[in-house]
Amino acid sequence: MVSRVLYRPFDTEDFDAIALILQQLWHNNSDNDEYNRLEAACDLAYCLSSSTFSQVAVIDGQARGISLARAGQSSGATVKEHWMDTERALLSQMRELEPDACAEYLSFVRATIRTNNRLLESSPLPHDNEVTLLAVDRDVHGLGVGTVLLDAAVSHLSSLGATRAHL
Repeated sequence: MVSRVLYRPFDTEDFDAIALILQQLWHNNSDNDEYNRLEAACDLAYCLSSSTFSQVAVIDGQARGISLARAGQSSGATVKEHWMDTERALLSQMRELEPDACAEYLSFVRATIRTNNRLLESSPLPHDNEVTLLAVDRDVHGLGVGTVLLDAAVSHLSSLGATRAHL
């Protein structure tokens, strides 16, 4: 039973809990759980480095979901650099631990970026208004947490003048 739900901006102490959610949802292809953990953390660091908005769902004191968004050019160069440095360090660890899996991951990321860019080029959607991450712990699916997180990201983009956005 959920006794308390709080929505607030991302805090660095949320990092491990959110990375674990990403690992359970999307980063579990390797037989090496440590590699999967690093890959999920790398993905999260990448998303944080390109985002200008964050909202975390904290349920009973534990981070259980996140939405990130980007409007316009990223601000907060120091924060962006921190997460880019974190991503590079995690990639280095991934390469050392599982070089083939890391190469496959990077190939997938590059292909995803190319595909997204092609789709955006042929779309009327502005490139600047993006929900960069939406993830909710499986244990709280169906409670409306994802809806609240997505609404928060879209409201933020709207407050900055966005009339359209993409995920």
